[in-house]
Amino acid sequence: MPSQPATPIRKRKLRVSAACDFCRRRKSLNAKTVASVEKTARMPHEKRKPEEENARLRQSLQHPQDALQETQAAIAADTISHHDQGIDSYDQPAYEEHEPVDTDHGSGHVVSQPVIHVSSEPPQEVAYHGPSSVMSNMPKKQQQLSQSSMTQIKNQLLADATRQRQMEVVNLNNDSLDFDGVSPELGMRLLSLFWNRQYYSGTIVYRPAFMRDMACGGRYFSKLLLNAIYFGASKSLTKPEDVRSSGPSGQRGWSFRNKFDSYLHASNSEALWRSEITTIQALLIVSDALFTWCDERSLSWHYMGIAVNMIVDLGIHVDGSAGLRSKGSCSPEDIEVYRRLFWSAYTFDKVQSIYQGRPSRLKDIDNSVPILFLDEYEEYELFNTLTYSATPQQLSRPTYAVSTFRELCQLSIIMDRIIQSIYSEKSSSTSPTELSNTRQFIQTALENWRMSLPSHLSIQLDSPAITSVLPHTLSLLSMYNSMVILLHRPFVSDGHHQSTSSGAGQAFSYCATAALEIDKILQLYQKHFYIAVDGDGIESSETPNSVRNDAATDRAAFLATFTAEEDKAIMRKVDWRFLWLIGVIYLIKNVDYTNAASVKVLQVGQPTNVLIQLGMTDDQYNWVQSIYFISYIVFEVPSNLVLKKMQPRNWQFRIMLTWGAVLACHAAVKNKEGLYAARFVLGMMEAGMFPGIAAQLCSWYRSDEMGKPIMWMFAFSNCSGIVGSLLAYGISYMDGLQGLSAWQWVYLLEGIITILFSGVVYFVLPDYPKSPRSSSWLTPREQEYLEARLSENAPRTSDATFSASEVIASLRDPRIWSFMLSQILINLGGYGLSWQLPTVTTSLGFAGLPRNQLLNIPPAGCSVLAIIFAGWFMKRAYVTRPAFIMAICAGCLAFFIVLASTRDKYAVYVACVFGTMFYAVFFIPFWAWRSATLVGSTGTAFTLAFQSSVGQVGGVIGPQMFQSKYAYNGYKVPFAICSAAIGGGWLASALTWWLTRNVEWDVRRIRRLRIKAEREGKVFADDDVQVINERNFYGKGLKRDEEAAL
Repeated sequence: MPSQPATPIRKRKLRVSAACDFCRRRKSLNAKTVASVEKTARMPHEKRKPEEENARLRQSLQHPQDALQETQAAIAADTISHHDQGIDSYDQPAYEEHEPVDTDHGSGHVVSQPVIHVSSEPPQEVAYHGPSSVMSNMPKKQQQLSQSSMTQIKNQLLADATRQRQMEVVNLNNDSLDFDGVSPELGMRLLSLFWNRQYYSGTIVYRPAFMRDMACGGRYFSKLLLNAIYFGASKSLTKPEDVRSSGPSGQRGWSFRNKFDSYLHASNSEALWRSEITTIQALLIVSDALFTWCDERSLSWHYMGIAVNMIVDLGIHVDGSAGLRSKGSCSPEDIEVYRRLFWSAYTFDKVQSIYQGRPSRLKDIDNSVPILFLDEYEEYELFNTLTYSATPQQLSRPTYAVSTFRELCQLSIIMDRIIQSIYSEKSSSTSPTELSNTRQFIQTALENWRMSLPSHLSIQLDSPAITSVLPHTLSLLSMYNSMVILLHRPFVSDGHHQSTSSGAGQAFSYCATAALEIDKILQLYQKHFYIAVDGDGIESSETPNSVRNDAATDRAAFLATFTAEEDKAIMRKVDWRFLWLIGVIYLIKNVDYTNAASVKVLQVGQPTNVLIQLGMTDDQYNWVQSIYFISYIVFEVPSNLVLKKMQPRNWQFRIMLTWGAVLACHAAVKNKEGLYAARFVLGMMEAGMFPGIAAQLCSWYRSDEMGKPIMWMFAFSNCSGIVGSLLAYGISYMDGLQGLSAWQWVYLLEGIITILFSGVVYFVLPDYPKSPRSSSWLTPREQEYLEARLSENAPRTSDATFSASEVIASLRDPRIWSFMLSQILINLGGYGLSWQLPTVTTSLGFAGLPRNQLLNIPPAGCSVLAIIFAGWFMKRAYVTRPAFIMAICAGCLAFFIVLASTRDKYAVYVACVFGTMFYAVFFIPFWAWRSATLVGSTGTAFTLAFQSSVGQVGGVIGPQMFQSKYAYNGYKVPFAICSAAIGGGWLASALTWWLTRNVEWDVRRIRRLRIKAEREGKVFADDDVQVINERNFYGKGLKRDEEAAL
């Protein structure tokens, strides 16, 4: 191409129009350059020799790009070719200094205008082209700023930001702000939430520019961006009226997302076809929300990709001011916007890359943007606890937002090196030696980063003097330790990179140390703030000055998006899956229990009676039940501790299958030793069935609702008396069939039925609300709802399969021992009566064989009716559950005293009916009461199993008390002992009531409020949120009870 217009025109191929435009621009520039040079040469004080002048002209014409850069040096943004070279320079911007101007519009609205103005040239199409392109427009030289100029710009930006904060209030009062149809109150609250939560990711949107242009319609504001901010901030809203509109997965602010989508994808929209700053910002905000909140990872990845492509298209990744170069020079405000935007995108890109296991898009080697932010308003702004506390307040501590973001950017650069060196596709082909060297190099970089942290960001986690921390500071340190683990994890023994034994040990040491650091950070975070785990919170310290997030209020806000009808519909699904199934399981289990006693009197006095065939006495047969309970006690806890790991469906299937097989084998025993062995194995196989179901129910039902499933279990259980008696009555006529006695047919048929029903359990029984199998009959929103409605201490799907700390905490809790004492004493009396009931009723002489089995039906029928009443009564919450239990124990004690004091057969039979009834109904409020003080999956499984196993001691002792030597007077001595045990159980229940008084008061209070809400057609009553806020789903009452017990 000719270097000057005078060059003759030669024939050449046609070029694309873009290249021609580029050439014409260079020609125009060269003509101006020549004219400028000739004018300089003609100046009288510059007398040059012709040879020197010609040489200088030739050099100028041969390098027109240099001349171009010399004329544009004043508009260069900074002088750093790369951020790693230091941060000590800044480009001299072309700007004019003016006093702040308020423009009075026709409506009288006051709007603050930019103080530093950009060029007034007409807008042109902008596109960045790198040095490999013929259309490259990259600058080669940049002008440094002096320290005084840098200070001047910092002061100007700080003054502008300060003034704009004041103008926000003015513009709001004058209705100048464009909220896009949202009420100003809600709009400002959403914006405040957005600015407050940006400390974690840097300032994507530069607040002074956005809020100014929101009032005057400037280029740093758009409705697309506004609705993206609304949507991103909606997750932090806590007031129920603000979150009524929710999406299919329960996301709040769904209407804002719909508006965002309409602006982005409208037929006349150019948002996706033109690279604009506001579009990039909007895409980044929504991408972050979709990824961290809505779990729409694919769409989040796409939006992030579009934003990154636009950043490159504008050239923002080059030096912070390459974008919009053709529009003229960039003001300091523009450069601040570009730099914050680029580094926010850079950190988001790394986080998404790591979490999704995908290559990053913005690489350190491809950018030269300095980590230099000159507006320091947010650095020293006092931190506000908005979204971190139920009562937001401004702390007397600076936010340190700018320095935190700067350090996060530096850490993100190291993060990029880890991704490229350790996790890239080609890293597996790198030699182990080279990988080891790279690992050590990056580890050194991480350590240098940690040691160079400013003092206000560096926290000594082991120091007892820590009294004030900031959430984003702790997040930064947690990110650092995560990077250490990410760097070294592939080199441990089972990592995807090869390593020597010593190298694997060193890598493991690094990972373990970092993990312990993270644990300390989380404990510190929990002490001062709020930890969110899959949407659930942990209440922090009760210290008034600590900063706490009101997790309970946030949860209540989500639950308030559900109507009472939705709640009932969801719980009907759960009931249909559980109630009839667990009822039948417990029915089958107790049919075995009752028939073990029934077969004793089956064909009594005949050669085919079990005692005669096996050569046993009455006292020896009592050991049949005691041995069963001994085995049950030994294996109860181990069985329940593997429940979480094996999943409830699989483990309950195993229990029923093996228990049915062993039960059927009872028919093959030939002597008492064989029967004892069969009963011991049966107890081992059946161990964990009841506490396993009870522990699983705690993941589906609230403590105040536990009475319902427990009622179903025990109602079916007591139907076993009816079913077992009818079954024994019918099977008695099969005596001798196929050479088997009636008692053998009882065990064989029950075993076969149990084996067959185990298949139903495997295919129908759910696991946990958020387990994969639950998604086949619950929507994601319903799954979230079921766990969100649980109390703080309830077990959840995401809990660890085993936690030793929860086991230790359970053993240290005095309440577990008081509950167990109560259960042992009540069981001692109740099991004794249940085991001896067929013998006692038969001895009364009301009916002969085999109709004596029918005498056991009235006690079972009354028990079922009483259990149904107890479930209804508890649901109404007229009294606390311990008070209800005290009344039950008193009634039980009264009828046991009758059994111990009279020989009248009618009085004895009535006492048997009502004594059995009161004993059966005792466990409905008892297990519901117990569920309120359980903590975690492991703690729940262990406590229920341990208590159930130790509580069965009463089942071991009870049958042994009814020795044949006491039969002469109707077993009055054993019944007297049972009466004393029931009285002791009453006293133990009173003690337990005192230890749990706060929790039970809270449970009843909230239950009453929920009843009120149901009448109003809501999930929560208006006052319920306040109650939950005060008590935190029974959590504070639980803590107060613990402190009182200790």
